[in-house]
Amino acid sequence: AKTAAIRPARDLLAFALPDSITAGQPVALRVRYHLPPDAGQQALTVTMKDGATNTRMERKVVQGEEDGVVVVTFAVPSNMAGKSVKFAAFVGEDFTSTPQQIQSAAVPVK
Repeated sequence: AKTAAIRPARDLLAFALPDSITAGQPVALRVRYHLPPDAGQQALTVTMKDGATNTRMERKVVQGEEDGVVVVTFAVPSNMAGKSVKFAAFVGEDFTSTPQQIQSAAVPVK
């Protein structure tokens, strides 16, 4: 099935950040997505980064179609206590051609 190209937009993706993150425990990040009905199924690339260095810690690719929420679970290393993490997401698997990329503010890790 042919899928239509998605034009760049500001409202394709949004995070629902967790209330708290605990080192050594998994964290569930909710990503809301709003994709055009004619775009078909799209890859959503979601990344957890070190809040201080912006270094990628873990990346997952999930699928989304039209409107919905996907929950992506990351393993938070135990050595992140007292530090912070950021989350980033973009539509597709190729960052250079994505119609939207978002990044959260740093979230403290307990």
